[in-house]
Amino acid sequence: MEERWEADGGSQLPCIEPALYTIYNEYVSGRSTSEDRLMRTITNDYRDAQILNLGSGGDRGPYLVTQTGVAPSDPVPKTRMFMLRPDGRWADFNAYASQGNPEAMDEIVFSSLPEVMKTFGRLMGRPQVVDLPIDEAGLKAWIERQKNGDPLESARAWALQYKTRHRGKT
Repeated sequence: MEERWEADGGSQLPCIEPALYTIYNEYVSGRSTSEDRLMRTITNDYRDAQILNLGSGGDRGPYLVTQTGVAPSDPVPKTRMFMLRPDGRWADFNAYASQGNPEAMDEIVFSSLPEVMKTFGRLMGRPQVVDLPIDEAGLKAWIERQKNGDPLESARAWALQYKTRHRGKT
C-alpha cells in the first residue's frame, strides 16, 4: 500500500511500507521480479525511487531509499537493487547484505524524511554508484536466513537495533 508524505517545499515523496518480500524474491531467484520490463538505468529523480519506512508499531523511520535498475556505467547491464546512501551515492544492496553485520546497514539508512529530501535536493547529473565488493558466501548466508523467517520482521528488528545504537546521536 502506498502512502504519500508531505515534504519540505510542498513536494511529495512516495513512501511505502517495506517491500522486502520483493527484495528477497529477486535475490533468491537471481532475477528481477520486473523482468518483463526493459532494463532501466537508475536516476537521481526521487520519483523513480521508493522510500521504505522500517518503523514498526506506528513509528516513523528509519528509512531506506531504493531503486531497481542498471548502474549508468555498467559495462554489462544487469538489473540490481540500489540503495541511496545519505552521502548521495548509490550502492548495490547485496554489498551490504553480504557483510552479515547489522552495523554495516547503518550507512544506508536515513533517520528522517527531511534528511531524504535534503539528499535528493543535492543530487545532480548522473547517479554516482559506489562499487563495493559482494561477499558471495555472506550473501548466500543472508539469503538463507531470510528463508527461515519473515524478511519484514527481520528488517523491523534491525531498525529497532539501529534506533538503540543511534539514540542520542544527531
